[in-house]
Amino acid sequence: MSLEALQTALQGLRVTQKQLDVASRNIANVQTPGYTRKNVPLQTVVVGQNSFSVLAGNLQRDVDTALQKDVWRQTGDAQRLTTLSAYMDRVIQVYGQPDSEDSIAAELANIKDTFTKLSATPNSTVLQQEAVTRASTFAKDINGLGNLIQQQRNQAQNDIVGSVQTVNEQLAKIATLNKQISAQVVIGQSAPDLEDQRDEAVRTVSEQLNISTFLRSDGVLTVQTREGRFLADTTAAQVSYGVAAPAAPGLPPVPPPALGATTAYGQLPVTTPSLWIGFGTNAADITLTAPSGKIGALIELRDTVLPTAQAQLDELAYTVATQFEASGLRLFTDAAGTVPLTNLAGVTTAPPTGHVGLAQQLKVNAGIDPLQGGDPSVVQKGNVVTAASAGPPPTPAIPLTNPGDPYVINRVLSISFGNTVAIATTGLGVKANLNTGLPGNTTILDYSQQLIAKQANDKDLVDQRQSFESSFRDALVQRQQNQSGVNLDGETANIITVQKSYAANAQVISALSKMMDDLLAAVRS
Repeated sequence: MSLEALQTALQGLRVTQKQLDVASRNIANVQTPGYTRKNVPLQTVVVGQNSFSVLAGNLQRDVDTALQKDVWRQTGDAQRLTTLSAYMDRVIQVYGQPDSEDSIAAELANIKDTFTKLSATPNSTVLQQEAVTRASTFAKDINGLGNLIQQQRNQAQNDIVGSVQTVNEQLAKIATLNKQISAQVVIGQSAPDLEDQRDEAVRTVSEQLNISTFLRSDGVLTVQTREGRFLADTTAAQVSYGVAAPAAPGLPPVPPPALGATTAYGQLPVTTPSLWIGFGTNAADITLTAPSGKIGALIELRDTVLPTAQAQLDELAYTVATQFEASGLRLFTDAAGTVPLTNLAGVTTAPPTGHVGLAQQLKVNAGIDPLQGGDPSVVQKGNVVTAASAGPPPTPAIPLTNPGDPYVINRVLSISFGNTVAIATTGLGVKANLNTGLPGNTTILDYSQQLIAKQANDKDLVDQRQSFESSFRDALVQRQQNQSGVNLDGETANIITVQKSYAANAQVISALSKMMDDLLAAVRS
């Protein structure tokens, strides 16, 4: 019986030593990203009807896999909104607020104010020049906003390339770790530290793109897109971004060309890149699968959010130019100096799709702008023979006015700034699939103010959703940390308990040793 007790005590020492080692490692890794608390499962050895000893099992992690999947899903959703908010903030900083003195709405109001002054003194060369200067400022700023939108679209494209590289690096890492973990599982061992590293790689992928996972019996974690497209197990798929997928492994995708106002996903010929999984003709285009995460946000910015902002500016530029034209003053033109206005591709079809990209090329009429050799007095005399505003035929057309006549100036105030205009709100953009979300019947001043206000409102809505989704993610992460993370107080208490167990087993061994010594002494005597 004493030999059995000795063996049991010795095994107890081995178990407690392993428990102390694990607790010490937990404490040492309390700040290690992705590290989860490890524990040693214990099992009683039963011989016949009696417990004989205790065995320490393979090291295990305290992980709730269902909670972990929720964290990964929520991470992608929160990152999508964080990315949207960051890009929208860059745009809104340039748009300004509706009541800002340097917004395009304020600049348009300044033009109106100058024409109001001119109506009292139409021959004032100072005011004529001021009107041209203010018009030039408006045109340059709307050009700058249009260019900024395209710069942000190209920045989003560059960020997609970087995110795709991150995804591929992490998928390759997951595949390597899956092989190492599986090799341990098939021989009856565990690899909890490798599993921690794999989970951290999966978390990084989930920031970039929505995923789903399932664990196989051999310890391999299979990673897919949320729609079921394979990404990684012991091998890794290749994600790419380009006009076409790579023809074969190891080959780069067709590089993405620069984006402009007249390029859009899905148009023919294909010029806007797609997000691919796989190679050649077998590759899957997942651009339209709402991939969420950072990549999903970047695609949304590239194809919807920023092109919609472009469409809003194009409609403003088109309406302002044509309303001045209707007043008898061709104050604004396109790059070619014409009205009707063409878009960046040279198309002259009717609105709403005939002036995509106009915001980048709107300019003051060269015949009026002194910097281009023009005559500012034209703002008073007019330069377009317009149809009579009232009266049945044969009412003659209204001719250009004489010096000192405020007729054209008054028409600018009543028609250009006073009339309610039907502004296109749907069927916009290269593919005629965008909606500005702005009123379709309003004055140009109100439209410009509502355009800016909508940017701010859309940003606020995204920020509210981002705050909610990020808070939800943080709550899930905290719950996961409470369950799977290292608690210093808990580990310290565990060490104290294990030390007591160690001391008790040592005391048993000491007592048995003394008993054996006494027995041997008795035999010798």
